[in-house]
Amino acid sequence: MLHNLGVLHFPGDSSKLTENFGSDVYQSLLPISQFSTGDGLIIKTCQRTLVIYYFASSQLSLNKHSYEYFNGPDAYRFLLEVLCGLKSKIIGENEITNQFKICYQNYLKNDNRHPQLLEIMEKLFKDAKEVRTEHLREIGQHSYAGIARKIIQNRENIPTSPSLLLFGSGILAEEIISQFNKKYQIFITARNNQRVQKLKEKWPGLNIIPFDLKNEEVLSHYYKFSIIINTIGHEKTLFHQSFLDQWQNQNKSGGTFIDLGPASVIQTCWSKKEGIYRLKDLFDHGVILDKKKNEKIKMAQDKVCELSLNRSISFSFNLPFSWEELQMA
Repeated sequence: MLHNLGVLHFPGDSSKLTENFGSDVYQSLLPISQFSTGDGLIIKTCQRTLVIYYFASSQLSLNKHSYEYFNGPDAYRFLLEVLCGLKSKIIGENEITNQFKICYQNYLKNDNRHPQLLEIMEKLFKDAKEVRTEHLREIGQHSYAGIARKIIQNRENIPTSPSLLLFGSGILAEEIISQFNKKYQIFITARNNQRVQKLKEKWPGLNIIPFDLKNEEVLSHYYKFSIIINTIGHEKTLFHQSFLDQWQNQNKSGGTFIDLGPASVIQTCWSKKEGIYRLKDLFDHGVILDKKKNEKIKMAQDKVCELSLNRSISFSFNLPFSWEELQMA
């Protein structure tokens, strides 16, 4: 079964895939790999775009574009490493697992989903859980939310009763709330009101404020927060220089703005020197690991190789013929 699994890996943020193939990704992939919406799924993250599909072709005419191609057991091992956070800039981070799950849940809604790909993905999630449980528990604490907390804790002149403004209501926003809830008063604003209410039920102390980036009255309220964390991923700019100017003026240039969006939604040349932190800055905070953690990572990588080999053998045992061969039988 695994020899028909293929993975296209495009390093960089999700915009790279759009640059290469245009907005209609599935239609663009169709002539190069017989790809259809039922044969695979696309996972976009802030560090890479993955095209996972069945009926993998070994001849792909993508010479003009920068990508990696994995096939068979190598594809499974690569996906397992990515899912465990072993390919992330912040080793062992948990956000990638959530991104995989969301994309997979969307794929499950497809009426034409591929049964063999479903089985492979289910095994992939099971193996990733085993690797994380045995070897990456402490490593995984170096999450975006955890590093954001460390950055803010290192700020000077933190107020006695600190508060922060959180943009977004997804899984990453929930992790931010979990990290900051005990010591910070959190104000949340997001487009999904239903999701915000669910977060409010879980954390009754949350303060909800309207989401509107065009209303000056609402914006004036945003400017008052010295700490702002954005978790909204968007291809367009949400916070222009004019917003940051007003915000910094209100906070006498002492504010901290952390953008955790998959693609940066800030349009400014300012950097962490001015209190503006992007994902790259968080990566820089998370790359230093001590010897013990490096040993754990090595053990996790060895476990990935072991599980991948076992899956290759078990899939071959369970399904000795390829899907194409079974169709022709």
